[in-house]
Amino acid sequence: MTIPLSIAKVGQIQAALHLIQDNYYGQLTEEAVRMFQMKNGLKPDGIVGPATLAKLIPQRFKKSKRAIREIIIHCTATPEGKDY
Repeated sequence: MTIPLSIAKVGQIQAALHLIQDNYYGQLTEEAVRMFQMKNGLKPDGIVGPATLAKLIPQRFKKSKRAIREIIIHCTATPEGKDY
């Protein structure tokens, strides 16, 4: 079973593979995905499933285990010229 990809996701995949982003998952994109999969120890089937996607577009931010108790914002340049 293949997982349908949105046009935006195809563009992200193409960008990650350094391809021209035409948002079309055609033969060139599939071949590039297969090569990426082979180089990264994945099954080279040309399907961008969860494992391929995780290696291709890694998460840049990880969830913090700490709770945020407060956020302090200090404004020094207000329209009135006042320092709060």
